[in-house]
Amino acid sequence: MRIDQWLWAVRLYKTRTLATKACQLGKISVENSIAKAARELKIGEIVENHGTLFFRVQVLKSAVKPVRKGTESDFFKYLTVPVISSSFKKEIGGLPKDFRYQKQKDGSVSKRDKKARQIAKQINQGLR
Repeated sequence: MRIDQWLWAVRLYKTRTLATKACQLGKISVENSIAKAARELKIGEIVENHGTLFFRVQVLKSAVKPVRKGTESDFFKYLTVPVISSSFKKEIGGLPKDFRYQKQKDGSVSKRDKKARQIAKQINQGLR
């Protein structure tokens, strides 16, 4: 299956167009070589994203159609904790120290922060 299609189907990119553009800009690499959007992806290969959000994942299953929310982890395994790149931090003038743990106006934690904590916890426990 095509790498841009897989990145979109497993919800690592919001749209297939964004996944294709990331491949064209050389931000996606597979097995340490820059991948074109039409590159065939195989199970067991390691995919890295060098965009604003750096991550490294191992392909566990192929997916042609978008997967349901919450089942993404069946299709890939995080090998690193997703990290915002330093170049992106420089573009926006740095991030506040409490960036990952900002609370909403009503005092609750945002959905994005809950997901980031959950992923970090799973990686520390060796589940991802």
